[in-house]
Amino acid sequence: MGKGEEVAEESDNGDMSRGLGRIERAILARIASSKRMAINRTKKYRKVVETAIAAGRVQRSDINLKDDESPVHITARTLAYECFGPRPQKWGWTPSRSQIKVCTRAIQSIARKFPQYGIILGRGRKGTVLTIPSIMSSLPPEILELVDREARTKGARLMSKTLVLAASAAVALGSIVTTSNADAPKGQIAPGEWKAMKKIACAAALALTCAAVSGFAADMPTKTQPTLVSPPVSALVSPWDVAFGAALMSDYNFRGITQSNHKPSVAAYFEPRYNFNDSWQGYLGLSGESISFPNRAAAEIDFYGGIRPTFGKLALDFGAWYYWYPGGTCFNGFIPGECANNADPNTGGLPINGNVIKSDLSFWEIYGKATYTVNDQFSFGGSVYWSPSVLSSGADGTYIAGTAKYVLPTVLPNGIGWFISADVGHWFLGSTDGFYCVPAASGVLPAGCSGILSGGVNYKSYTNWDVGVGFTWKQFTLDLRYFDTDLNKGDCNAFTSAQNARFDGSFTAINPGGFGTNWCSATFIAKLSVDLTKDNLK
Repeated sequence: MGKGEEVAEESDNGDMSRGLGRIERAILARIASSKRMAINRTKKYRKVVETAIAAGRVQRSDINLKDDESPVHITARTLAYECFGPRPQKWGWTPSRSQIKVCTRAIQSIARKFPQYGIILGRGRKGTVLTIPSIMSSLPPEILELVDREARTKGARLMSKTLVLAASAAVALGSIVTTSNADAPKGQIAPGEWKAMKKIACAAALALTCAAVSGFAADMPTKTQPTLVSPPVSALVSPWDVAFGAALMSDYNFRGITQSNHKPSVAAYFEPRYNFNDSWQGYLGLSGESISFPNRAAAEIDFYGGIRPTFGKLALDFGAWYYWYPGGTCFNGFIPGECANNADPNTGGLPINGNVIKSDLSFWEIYGKATYTVNDQFSFGGSVYWSPSVLSSGADGTYIAGTAKYVLPTVLPNGIGWFISADVGHWFLGSTDGFYCVPAASGVLPAGCSGILSGGVNYKSYTNWDVGVGFTWKQFTLDLRYFDTDLNKGDCNAFTSAQNARFDGSFTAINPGGFGTNWCSATFIAKLSVDLTKDNLK
């Protein structure tokens, strides 16, 4: 390739890189650099190839040296070192999982956008690998044989000349020695001179031989390989991915409040994802948890979806979430029909405590989240959720939370990692509809009702927090965590209508019956989970 062609190629690469992310541009730069190196190596073969074309041994249409590619092998991990690593390089630094994941998406995006490079993607020991076939693999076999034969012939000629030159030098030096001793008696060499001259002659011959062989080695082309076969790889990586997992926990806690009546719970999720490019991902999800609700709902089934844009160390997440609680039963003796029929005849609501509850507590939220990864060890973030009707109560709710996580130094055996993390949030809650405060029978006051008013309950906004330690091994995580809120037992009963509430004198403005529950109290939870992606199945 001439200089003008190289300039044109650089210009084309510049146009292609417009609109690409920083990591995608880094991949293109490495490919372009490898291509230039391949072109320089190709120049060593050009003379032999052109000679073969002129002799008619090879057709010009069989080769295209200018467009041959160099070997390129780029892994997501090495790319993460290059794009996220500290400058100057810091000993012991390794990229995080999120950084490697961003680089993986960039590699997949480049493979889709630039099919002209002939990129093939596969799986290696260190993750996704981008491979472009070697320049030698695109040369016809007859060219490889010709280059190899030319190299052997050239080497034989050069070695022959070297031996003749060395022998001539030895003879010449011998003549010099003989001439220089012509005046010696009877043509004999002076004592000690012949031994010295013989050493000089041998040294000269050896020096000439080594010099010639060094030149031969410099002129020899790189050891010729047979036509390379591309390494076995999987099919071109799809922009689609999937995440799934399951968990077993001693208690299912949601924003500081138990959802399983402080009993063990199981959960599972399935989340298809689509990578638009290295910094934009769309997703849909389905998850389920076992619960123990006052209305005896069968389970919690969640449907969610959104987008996850990434800007360097900042990861965002915007979406919507629908919480579905099928199979519930209504308990309220003051609502004619099913609700009254199911209500306890003595309490007018749930047995013992008289709490009332709707049959369908399903509701939806929209949310936005942000996480900033400071380094491999520390990250922090925040989130906000909003719903027009929390638990279908008619009360709107806005939940704001913050989180922080620190990965501890690796000191545990067998590849076990560990971290500490903490969360804090505040749920701003509004007032319910009239279901939770209806005219009460004499002596019976459903949770939230004051006297015989028919207005809604003004839920108490509250703060929750948690702190814990987690241990990771491969795709498994064991999380040990402490949860608590600032809700007292009375206000907690008004918000949850818990079936385990008992009279304990927990009188509040929105809980005049004095029944209280521990659903919002401090608790310790152990959770074992496994999280997988499509790559873990390969």
